[in-house]
Amino acid sequence: MSITTQVNVEPTHILITCAGSYNQTEAEQIFCMAFETAARQKVQRLLFDCRKVTGELSTMDRFDLAEYVSMLVLERTDAESVRIAIVGDEPLVDPSRFGETVAVNRGVTGKVTTDLNEAMEWLGIHSAHKAMERDEE
Repeated sequence: MSITTQVNVEPTHILITCAGSYNQTEAEQIFCMAFETAARQKVQRLLFDCRKVTGELSTMDRFDLAEYVSMLVLERTDAESVRIAIVGDEPLVDPSRFGETVAVNRGVTGKVTTDLNEAMEWLGIHSAHKAMERDEE
């Protein structure tokens, strides 16, 4: 696998930490796994920390991934309460947030950012901060 993941289930959210070289198929698998975990754990907030993922996505890759994530969210009966935040660095994160726009236009409550604190604030979580700071050391 090009992308490695670590999943931490917290009381308020699930933290999915990813590292490696971006691969579209693996990204889709990671989102699917994250949503399955969230459904089993009855958790509504997902935080994807992709700051250690390298690579670039084409506009079509961004569109396809956003469509896939939208489909996963909308398959859930509680889709309106699911919140997703993705943190990454440019160029993985598109400065114009095209993928976020596509997903939001399809009913996803989502945020893409390069700022971890912004993502956590947007999700309304704070407990991951200490664990994530330790991981960065």
